[in-house]
Amino acid sequence: FGEVGLAGEIRNVNAAARRLSEAVRMGFTHAICPADSGSATRNTPVAGLTIAEVADVRDALAALPTN
Repeated sequence: FGEVGLAGEIRNVNAAARRLSEAVRMGFTHAICPADSGSATRNTPVAGLTIAEVADVRDALAALPTN
């Protein structure tokens, strides 16, 4: 989750912890989050969810899981 800026940066959005919890409830196993979301993602233990913090679109693409 996050917003993509014109320069490709991934920006923080509100309610990160709630978004992560809802993602798990919906069956997601991976989340790509803005690096500047700070404690919202680092201090939110979400069982079964792998969280990748990224700064820009390039990092987000590199963080995509491969099967």
